Order: sequence, then C-alpha cells, then structure tokens
Amino acid sequence: MKISGSQKNILLIETILLVLGIILMLIPIKRDNSEEYSKELTVKLNSAKSKIETIKVESELRIINYICKSLQKKVDNLKIDLEKYSDDIEKLKEIEIEITKLDSEISFKNKDITRAQEIEQKLHNIDNKISTSKDIYKKYLKKNRKLRKQFAAIEEKNKNLSIKVKDTTDISKLESYVEELNRLNVEFDILNEKLSKSSKIPKPVPKPTPKPEPKPEPKPEPEPEPEPEPEPEPEPLPFPKPEPKPEPKPEPKPEPKGETRRPKLTSKTIPEYPRRARERGIEGTVIVEVTVDINGNVIDYNIIESAGDILDKAVIRVVQKAKFNPALKDGKPVESKYKFRPFKFKLPD
Repeated sequence: MKISGSQKNILLIETILLVLGIILMLIPIKRDNSEEYSKELTVKLNSAKSKIETIKVESELRIINYICKSLQKKVDNLKIDLEKYSDDIEKLKEIEIEITKLDSEISFKNKDITRAQEIEQKLHNIDNKISTSKDIYKKYLKKNRKLRKQFAAIEEKNKNLSIKVKDTTDISKLESYVEELNRLNVEFDILNEKLSKSSKIPKPVPKPTPKPEPKPEPKPEPEPEPEPEPEPEPEPLPFPKPEPKPEPKPEPKPEPKGETRRPKLTSKTIPEYPRRARERGIEGTVIVEVTVDINGNVIDYNIIESAGDILDKAVIRVVQKAKFNPALKDGKPVESKYKFRPFKFKLPD
C-alpha cells in the first residue's frame, strides 16, 4: 500500500506532536521533584544551624568561638549553593551529602567544646585559689620575702599559662596544657600549706566557680506542609455504626535505671619513703581526698591530714597518677570524690 505525500505530512506532524507532548510532561515533573528536594534540604540545613546555636557558649577561650564560626561559615556556603542549584537534582544530591557530613561534624565538635569548657573551669579554679590566698595572706607576704617571691613566681606562671590556654585554636594543643595546669595546681597547694603553717592562718577555702548551665537541645523546625489538594465532593454517608469502646492501654513499665556506684581505684598507690625524711627521722600520716573526672583521671586533690612538705609531696606524686573506674550515676560516668586510706610513714625501730 502506497502512502501519499499528504498522509506522510500528517504522520510527521502527529509524530512531532507526540514528542512535544512527552517533553512537556517530563519538564514539570523534573521541576516539581527538584523543588520538593530543595525544600527538604533547606529544613535539614536549618536544623544544623539550630544545633550550632545550641553549642555556642560565652567563653574566654578562643577555640570555642573559632569552632562555632567555622561551622557557621559552612552552613552559609551550603545555603548559597542550595539557592544556586535549587533546580539541579545532581547538585542537590551532592549538597545533601555535605549537609550530612556537617551534621556529624557538629556532634563531634560539640564534644571538643565540652572538653574545652572543662579545661577552662580548671583554669578558673586555679585563678580563684591564687586570688583568695593573696587576699588572706597579703599582710604576711609583705613581711616574708622568700614566700613572697615564690608566690609572685606562681602568679607569673599562671598568667603565662592562662594566655596560652585562652589563645589556642587547636584542641590537641589545649589538651597538652592540662598537665601544666595540674602541676601548677600542686605547686600552689604546697605553697599554700607553707603559708598556712608559717603564718598560723587557716587555709582559705576558695569559692567554687559556677559551671555554665547547658543549653536545651534545639527542637527541629517543622517541615513545610504540602499544598492541599482540592477535596472531592463528599459522597452520601451510610448510617453510622456505633463505635466499639477502645480497650484500655496497658500502663507503661518504668524504665530500669542504670548502675550507680562509687569510683574504683584500679592502680597501685604506694608512695616511696623519701630519703630526706628517713635521714631526718621524719614520720607521720597523710590523708588525702581526690576529685576523679568522668575518664577516671585525678583532676584535683585536698590534703585532709598533713605530715609536712616532704611526706605530703611523696603522697601527692602518687595519687596524681592514680587511675580509676569513674563513678556512675544511672549508668552514666560522673565527677566524684575519693578518699584514700591513710598513708603511714614509720621508720623501723
């Protein structure tokens, strides 16, 4: 069967119209999908922004401000990309991956900020101790030149260390200063003990520095509601049947609380009898109480009963290196106190 020229033209026109129809059908679908995808990513990005606002805290440490600013900059850059590529599905997929990475980074950096706050608290405690003792022993230090020089040297060390802690933007560098803070704390406590004994003025009790209250977790922003579709005309309802009475829901069982326990010493703590003490015939008993952090490390100590500088130092060196299984409260590690058994130094008869 032969096809005439006019029939060929009709078939060609029908083919072109069919292709155009398919193209017109596909274009709106792609646009609608990218718009919906872009809205979902905007919600996720806003949620990440809210989390950053939550971990922001007032602090003298440069590292905390540095972390928050770098995270905020990443949010701003992703927001620009999201607006720029809102109709590009492939680009939006790449942006979603970056948002997921950012969300994980925020959680990780939040731990760094918490650790930085703990170190800042330690710094404030030492500042508070030095300031309180300076006020108490002010008159006595004017008369005692030797102790005044030792006190001034510790003040200078504290000032220089404080500058290092506040200026660093590297968490590993900040961690390296913790040991210096601990040594400075021990050195000052020994000097404080000397001041108390020689001046016969009781050791001052520094006021505790209040810990910053944690901010509440951000509530996720509600997802945009889809535009309502036109409701179909209602069909005539059948005669309503009486609804069955709902069965009473069983009361939820209370969740079991986690384990609660005191800190447990896991290392040996046997101080050596100092040679100077043996030579001088010094004996005595030292009782010390330490503060154990959530990682089982000793972060502070308090001498309850002293036996003099030589024996006290021997005990302090040992207890500072002690390791613990941290105390638990409802299954979570918490900071706690631990009182050692008396360390007795007695020379053989």
